[in-house]
Amino acid sequence: MGVPESATSRERSILRTVARDRRRGAHELSLEAIQSIRIRVNRLRPNDPQAPRALGRWAAELERAQPAMGPFLTWARRLRRASRRRPVRVRALRAALGRWVERTREEPGRVAAAVRRRAGRYRSLVTMSRSRMVEDGLIAAHAAGWRGTVTCLESRPGGEGRRLAARWAREGIAARWVPDRERRSAVRASDAVLVGADAILADGSLVHKVGTRALAREARRAGVPFLVAAGRSKRVPFARLPRPLPARFDRTPAREIAGFLTDRGGTAPRPRPASRSN
Repeated sequence: MGVPESATSRERSILRTVARDRRRGAHELSLEAIQSIRIRVNRLRPNDPQAPRALGRWAAELERAQPAMGPFLTWARRLRRASRRRPVRVRALRAALGRWVERTREEPGRVAAAVRRRAGRYRSLVTMSRSRMVEDGLIAAHAAGWRGTVTCLESRPGGEGRRLAARWAREGIAARWVPDRERRSAVRASDAVLVGADAILADGSLVHKVGTRALAREARRAGVPFLVAAGRSKRVPFARLPRPLPARFDRTPAREIAGFLTDRGGTAPRPRPASRSN
């Protein structure tokens, strides 16, 4: 007996909502989506003959929901691999999902701590889009005594930079937003650029909101370090995306990135050998 369609209707609705969401970041969206998959997997019985088909279907749903966000891509791949085993190791999959959820819940605090420690080196920063890791990290840095300034690119079409600058201003941080066309002058007046991530590929490249690559290029030309704040959940074990990038994202090569601020502290880019995407 497989999982009844009615049993997963709420979880399918969650993924549809996640697919349309343009306000929340990859971390929050992925936790919600993977939790919905976890609920479905918990309903599977060991040795269920319908399990392989169900896992393959859920993998496709994840990829369609957010085809450029690391956790969605990683778990789509893991579900497909699990579906090829006979019998499907349901208990092992449940345990792996549980471990991922618990570890990923802890990521924002740990990445924010890495951002807080690094921020003290810089008097002025530039950022774009909206990242919980960057946002919380600079608030923590300010609480610890950092008094630097932050310039947020407007980040059209969503305009997240305006909301982010307003949030930081309420927290007492000297923050402002500027139109995206002022990218070059903003970078040249800064000490560093700091952004979040939607995915980090195995070759060390970054997938993030469109405009990130141009920002990284400006940082390199200005001799300003380009830093990425992201937890391990954003890393994927392959260097080639299974689907073309949606127009709202772009890919920044590893050579443009000075370092990563992660839940394990600060690191330099360490590309890994590429593997097949599926």
